[in-house]
Formats: sequence, C-alpha cells, structure tokens
Amino acid sequence: MAQSVGGYVNALLAQHAADPVNNWKAKDAAIYLVTSLMVKAKSNAKGATELNDVGVNAVDFFAQQIVPELTNAVRRNGDANGNTGTAVLWADSLKFLTIFRQVLPKEAVTPVLPAVLVLLTSSENVTHTYACNALERLLTVREIDGRLRYEAAWIAPHLQTVFTNAFGVFDLPDSRENEYAMRCVMRVITVLDADVKPVALVCLQKLSAQLLETCQNPKNPRFSHYLFESVAGVLKHATDPTLIPQFESLLFPPFQHVLQQDVVEFAPYVFQLLSQMIESRGAGGGGGYLQFTSGSSPRC
Repeated sequence: MAQSVGGYVNALLAQHAADPVNNWKAKDAAIYLVTSLMVKAKSNAKGATELNDVGVNAVDFFAQQIVPELTNAVRRNGDANGNTGTAVLWADSLKFLTIFRQVLPKEAVTPVLPAVLVLLTSSENVTHTYACNALERLLTVREIDGRLRYEAAWIAPHLQTVFTNAFGVFDLPDSRENEYAMRCVMRVITVLDADVKPVALVCLQKLSAQLLETCQNPKNPRFSHYLFESVAGVLKHATDPTLIPQFESLLFPPFQHVLQQDVVEFAPYVFQLLSQMIESRGAGGGGGYLQFTSGSSPRC
C-alpha cells in the first residue's frame, strides 16, 4: 500500500509541477490523499497522534510541499487575487499544518508563522478562518513534560501583527462573529499571560466595541463565550491598577446595556468581569460600580 500511495502522490505532484497554474487540482488531491491516509489516530486536542506508513514522510512533505505554498502567501501578501487554485492550496496547507501540529517539530513550523499571520488578512472566508484555527491550535500543543511548545516568547515578537490581523477579521462581511478568530484572540491572550500588558488597552478597545455590538444582537453563543473569555484574560493578566480606570470606561457601557436590557445569557459573564475589576482596584473600590447594583434585579 505504502508504495502505491507514495507513487500516486508523486505522480500528482509531478503533474502540478509541470503546470502549477492550471494543474492546482493535482496538488490539492495529493495533499488531501496524504492527509486522509496518513492519519492513523487523532484527537481534537492534539490533531494527528499516530501515523500510517503510506510511503510519505509527514515532515518531509511539509517542508517540500506545504512550506512553498505558505511562502508564496507571504510573497503575495495573502491576496489570491481571485485565483481559486491559490486560495484552495493555501487552505490545504493551513489544514495540513493544523492536523499534523503535534508531529511537526518546532523548528519546521516557526519559519511559516509569518505566513499564517499574513493569511489572517485574506479576504477569503475559508482562508482566514483556517489561518485563525491553525494559529490557535498551534498554541495548544504541549511537549511530553506538559510545557507549551509555542510559548509567549514565540509569539511575542509578532504581537502587533497578531492582534491587528486577527481583529481585522471581524471587519470582513462574512466574519463579523467568526468564532475561530475570537478563539484565536482568546488563546493568544492566554498564552501571553503577563506579556499581554503592552497591548492590553488596545485589545480592550477592540473587545469592548465587539461586546457592545454583540450584546445588542447576540447571534453566535460560541463567539460570545470566546469574546467574554478574551476580556477576562486581559483583566487577569494586565493587573496594573493604573489601567483599571481606562478599562472601566471601555467596559461599563456594554455592561450597562446587558444589565439594563436584561440580556440574561450575558449577565453571569458581566458579574464575573465586574468582580475581577473590583479585585484589581483593591481596597477602596470605586463608586462607579454602584450603578450596577440597581435596575438589574434577577427575574423570579
């Protein structure tokens, strides 16, 4: 089986190499074939954990076939210019990276991080969604001893780009409540821990705007959950008391809307976040919190 599968994959790749523009479907088929047949066992948490012998080495295939596609994405600044084949192969490459994240070594993945970040800006819904999912899943990978493989120091040098591009997803027509993008934001904040502090205020400016819009017209429960968890993450890790007044000015308007309009599904989140903010203020609290003690009684 291994010999026949490997031979067929090589034939498809040779067909693509002969005319990459017109024969993109051949490489699409090759990636699909390798991904489908190579995975022996997988989980949602780890991706592929055991591999079948199909005559193709996952790490070599990644280096020889996936990395060039992602490098092309950087060269083109993530813009497929309406080229369906290019967009499909970018999505294929991101999916391969996501599925085989546990078996691909860090030194093989690190060079393609700029490509993943560039593809967050793609106008194609499938492409930027796959990019968000790939980055988020990479940040969950752990070594045998439990340590994160891709820790804060790995993502910190790209902080500005990560948040600019990830938040930019929500400006695209079909991704106003893209749950994968918001989960990506949440995961980056979680991994950064205290290193989120330099961009905490900018993050909360974006998140508070999303909160106000979402609270007025809730649509996607998973998106809403990741949104509130992202806010909670910033409040938890950016504990500088001098930032709290600015956080309050950003977050009080959406909180007031939730409680005054009785948006019951969001009220528990709001009270949890208010509790975090009061604790961050320390002794003395703040008079501004008294406004939340009236006009928000629970239903009987």
